[in-house]
Amino acid sequence: MISQILQLPFIKIIPSDSPSLKNYILVSSTEYALEIYTRKENNEWMLHTSKEKNSHIHISAIDCDLALADIYAQATDLVPSN
Repeated sequence: MISQILQLPFIKIIPSDSPSLKNYILVSSTEYALEIYTRKENNEWMLHTSKEKNSHIHISAIDCDLALADIYAQATDLVPSN
């Protein structure tokens, strides 16, 4: 996971007193890998990871679906995720 690579507890640094923050997204710069945290109604965060170039993510705050292929469209020298 990206947050493990960076060795940071991202969930703990997301401000819980910021109710307008609905999604928190981490995008790898070296491989096809993305983590999206989504705030649930009880203020807990749910993690979804995507590591396949042909996968999609949903950003609930703006009701938008994105393909990883589109996110990484101009990226070069990426390694496939394990």
